[in-house]
Amino acid sequence: MAENFDVAKQIKGGKGEWAKWLAQPTVPASALTGAVPLTGSPTFTIYAYAESLALSGTLSDGATEAQIRTGGETLALTLSNAKWVTASNFTTAVKQAIIDGLNSAQLEDFGWNLVVRDTMDVSAVTRTSSSIVSITLPAFSGYDISVTETVSGTAPVSAMLYSLPISGSPTFSITPASIAADITGTMVSGGVTEQEVRDGGETIIITLVEDSWELD
Repeated sequence: MAENFDVAKQIKGGKGEWAKWLAQPTVPASALTGAVPLTGSPTFTIYAYAESLALSGTLSDGATEAQIRTGGETLALTLSNAKWVTASNFTTAVKQAIIDGLNSAQLEDFGWNLVVRDTMDVSAVTRTSSSIVSITLPAFSGYDISVTETVSGTAPVSAMLYSLPISGSPTFSITPASIAADITGTMVSGGVTEQEVRDGGETIIITLVEDSWELD
């Protein structure tokens, strides 16, 4: 009988706004003993609201390459006017689809898409409520970028009760590390004499910034 509810008129609508339609039920002749279809009265209104996906958490305002390597950064995906699937249906496949919806616009060999998105375990994804999904990044020691990455999030159809895919806002950026080596020690701080070098005991200390030494 659903085909017998005619949407007569869209009253208002637009991106980011609510919209409503007037609907009028009809009863087909095939459902009646008489041969004449009936038009119901009164009409009724169907409201539609713009769905959205908001990204928040420590990642939403940007992160550094070092923070992604270390892990612990968080991302909350919050739906408005839509719902995530129920807890019982929040399966491994659904979690994976949510991870797959986190995409970098860049194609770094050791960047977000290949190192983070494609290797993240689904245990990082938690359904906090019907509207919020939380992600806590583990450590990704192999993450290594040369340019800033811009990452966007999309809520996939399979992860929601009803909806088309929803693009999230805002995007977030991950900046590459500024690798440096700081030199300190008695040899550097005040200089040394020829005799002090002969005598030994002076020090040179090399401290890496945003990098680490290879283990022996």
